[in-house]
Amino acid sequence: MATEIKGCAKAGLDMSLFEQVKVSQADQILAYLNLDGKSITSYEAYLNFAITQLGARLKELEARGYVIDREWVDKNGKKFKRYTLNKGGEK
Repeated sequence: MATEIKGCAKAGLDMSLFEQVKVSQADQILAYLNLDGKSITSYEAYLNFAITQLGARLKELEARGYVIDREWVDKNGKKFKRYTLNKGGEK
């Protein structure tokens, strides 16, 4: 859990949200995506939260009714997906 809390602080989240309870990886990602204008890639999830299975965590959020937008990004000849929370979308 210490790694998770450090990752949250590194990502700009208020650590007091996570100090008292065990927060799931999906909930950490949800809290991060709820910040204005935030999006995330698999690499950023690994760096900030030590999450290696971002796709699985996003599927968990979708199963709970959240809508996740996916966008292919091509940067320096590399392609990857960037994920954002669709705050107005309905499933």
